[in-house]
Amino acid sequence: MMALDFVEAMELIAARATRLKVAGVLGLAAVCVGGLFLGPQSAVLVHRYRWWETDFISSLQANLERLGGASLSGNIQCVDSISGCGTTLYKMRLVQETGVLSDFLLFGPGDVPVIAQTRKEFADAVLALPPQVIVVSSWLHIDGPGDYRKLDRWPELEAFLARDYRLDTEWKPTRMQRWWSREEMGPGYRIYVRR
Repeated sequence: MMALDFVEAMELIAARATRLKVAGVLGLAAVCVGGLFLGPQSAVLVHRYRWWETDFISSLQANLERLGGASLSGNIQCVDSISGCGTTLYKMRLVQETGVLSDFLLFGPGDVPVIAQTRKEFADAVLALPPQVIVVSSWLHIDGPGDYRKLDRWPELEAFLARDYRLDTEWKPTRMQRWWSREEMGPGYRIYVRR
C-alpha cells in the first residue's frame, strides 16, 4: 500500500515544478528501500514463525466436540481475545451466546465507562440465558496478566463461574510457540460447564 502511495506521489511531483523533484527522489528512495530491503527481510523473518502450530485451537475443538459440538451453537461463550477461542468457534460454525467477542473490555478498570457498560451488557446477557459452556483463556491481550489472573479484575464473574459452573477441562500447552520474534509458552484455557 505504501509503495502505491509513493509511486502516485512521484508521478504527481514529476508533473509539477522542479523544486518538488526532491520529494520525488525521496518517494523513489522509499520504494527502493521497501522493495529491496524491507520486503526481502520480511520474507526471511516470516519463515522463523511456526504459524502452523495450533495446539490451542485443535485441542479446544476436540474438547468442544466431546461436549456437544454443533449443539453448542448459541449456548457457548468465549472469554478470550486472540488466543484462539473465537477462531475455534468460527471453524466449528458455532455462534456465541453474547455479542462480546473480546475480553479486554471486560477486565479493564471498572471505573472506565466503556468497561462498566460492557461488563453490564455481558452480565445481563449471560444471567438472562446462561450458556451451557464458557471457555476462559489464560491471559489477557495487550497488558494483561496470565494464569487466569484476569478474573481477579472482575470478581463478580469469577464468583458466577464458581457458583453456577463446574470446571470440566483445564488445558495448558506442552511446547513453546513462536508467533512473535521470540519463543514463548502459549496461552491455555479452561472449559466451564453449567451445573
